[in-house]
Amino acid sequence: MTSVVSLASVTDRFLTPIQVIAGGIGTVFGVISETDQTQVPSYIFVPPRHVLRTRHPTPVRLGMVIRTPAGEVFIVGDNGPSEHASGTLWDSYRLFRATHQLQWKRRTYVVDPVTKQKADAPPANMGLIWVGVEPTDREENERRMNTTFERARFITAANVQADDLLGEYEVIRSDTQLGLQIGFLQT
Repeated sequence: MTSVVSLASVTDRFLTPIQVIAGGIGTVFGVISETDQTQVPSYIFVPPRHVLRTRHPTPVRLGMVIRTPAGEVFIVGDNGPSEHASGTLWDSYRLFRATHQLQWKRRTYVVDPVTKQKADAPPANMGLIWVGVEPTDREENERRMNTTFERARFITAANVQADDLLGEYEVIRSDTQLGLQIGFLQT
């Protein structure tokens, strides 16, 4: 009897079990590595980026929140599959460190029956979400007031919009990138 040699099973011992804590359930397996740190200028202080590689097909989905065996929590973003002549060899994801679980609130309005003007109403509670909060690359100027405000970048899987509230922060911009919501916060 001849046995078939396959490299597919060789990597099993190198795969890390990763717990899914939001956006799915169970455990997924993959290899987590850091990206090249020389790509970021030394004056920009952001947490190191990581990449998750999994076998193809994989149960990992964009927006999942995962916890490594070391206890680190990451939000899964898009990085694209491998490109190879024989097809997709693995799936690759960018991992963004989830630094906070924050209360997400959406501003609501009511129309005054007499004046017909919009007025603020109590914000709607949208729930507790995982968010990565990082300093911005540079200080940004508020051009109309000719002053600066302290700002931070956020990364989350939730559909956060401008004017929403994340904890004590106000969302001033939110765009969809890499399958996640990435934007800026004002304190």
